[in-house]
Amino acid sequence: MPGLSAGVDVVSILPQFRQMVAEAGKNPDAMPVTNFGFYEDLDYAAPMADAGVARAVFALPAEKADTVLPLMDKYAAVARRHA
Repeated sequence: MPGLSAGVDVVSILPQFRQMVAEAGKNPDAMPVTNFGFYEDLDYAAPMADAGVARAVFALPAEKADTVLPLMDKYAAVARRHA
């Protein structure tokens, strides 16, 4: 599934996605959802978790360690909070 970085609000499209899965004869609860490129709004992790998003793949810039490592620490804290 696309993520916020692609301009898609995953939470808002999940009902339609799950309906499409059901119409295809599949169990929507057995279809895990992953949000790719998640980085812009870390507060969005809570609504995603509440909506049943199974995984969020954080995006990291192609920068040096002094830029990337603090971001990884921040993302790890968000992941722990919503795991």
